[in-house]
Amino acid sequence: MLKQIEGSRAVAEAVARITAAALETITVARSETVAFHERALEIAKAMPTTYVVSGPGVTTVYLDIDDATGEPVPESAEMVASLLNPDAHRERLFQDRLSRQEKGAEIFGYVTELREKGWTVKAQIQEDGTGIQAIITATGQTETVATTLAQLRTAATSAVDLTP
Repeated sequence: MLKQIEGSRAVAEAVARITAAALETITVARSETVAFHERALEIAKAMPTTYVVSGPGVTTVYLDIDDATGEPVPESAEMVASLLNPDAHRERLFQDRLSRQEKGAEIFGYVTELREKGWTVKAQIQEDGTGIQAIITATGQTETVATTLAQLRTAATSAVDLTP
């Protein structure tokens, strides 16, 4: 009986050592997992959030915003400023709409010709290619508004070259 008790005691001690080793292994593994996730979280906090922007007149653009400040990172700042600029947005929409039309190349050609002659052209056009409105201005010159392709053609061909 004494041998049986000693044998049971040895088994109990072996089970206790195995259990202790298993618990230690689990604790170490869990601690390493938690430490890994804490390091990953710190790295993620230091990285900017990337936003994907797309839409009319904008091919897909990726912008990085610093989470701490809410401001764009230096590499994205100019792009964000351009997207927030109403005139630049209007121009992107204008060019995007022109690119989807048969008359687009002709209209864009006249707008480009006027701009090359030193004129400022703020142009808008509806999705279906109707409702052209180009406001043509320059310092010291009379403002012209073209609402048809023919008027825009006339303005482009008859405009004085203002470039030095």
